[in-house]
Amino acid sequence: MRSQTADDPEAVATETYYLPLAALQLRQAVGRLIRSERHCGAIVISDRKLAGATALRRAYRQTFLGSLDVGLLRPDADTGEPAGGNVTTMADGWRRIRAFFAPHGPPHPQRATHPATDDKILARFCETPLDIWRRNPLFWHGSIHGGLIGPSQSGAMRPVPGWADYRMPLPGLYLTGASSHPGGSVSAAPGRNAVMVMFKDFGTSIPEVLRKKTK
Repeated sequence: MRSQTADDPEAVATETYYLPLAALQLRQAVGRLIRSERHCGAIVISDRKLAGATALRRAYRQTFLGSLDVGLLRPDADTGEPAGGNVTTMADGWRRIRAFFAPHGPPHPQRATHPATDDKILARFCETPLDIWRRNPLFWHGSIHGGLIGPSQSGAMRPVPGWADYRMPLPGLYLTGASSHPGGSVSAAPGRNAVMVMFKDFGTSIPEVLRKKTK
């Protein structure tokens, strides 16, 4: 009844129903990942609404993070807010995760692949997105896709409007790779698309080149 008589029914419904429901789902999800004292793990919540000093952001933070076990919460060193210390930057977050897992060592490969016995494992390698970013600044925030894939970085918008056809402003200069459409991964589509554009500018095409090569 309160939401029907309030000045902003949607705000009341969000505060009293939708947010608590989402917080409950978060608590249940965390509980499924870590079921006993023998389990260890890191919970990463990539939600920028958890950060900020406004009353609305603090309430949002209290609802979500406050739904978790008290032992998971870090108080803010300045304000004393119970979950304020859990909110951090991505770079610092990965430092925390690495520091947390370092004493435990890497997960045993046998948990991921069967039968991956020690005599079949040739080497082990582990790195975080922060390591990837440091190695190559083009991998923004550790994204191996040359930038995140989203509406603002898809189709005619990737990498920026006007450059999506693989032709750069300088004549004879072309762009390919993860930074061009359709992005990274192992599709090889950026390279193929760029070659098609280049061949078109050169007055030929992929089929024509292949025909000449097979003659």
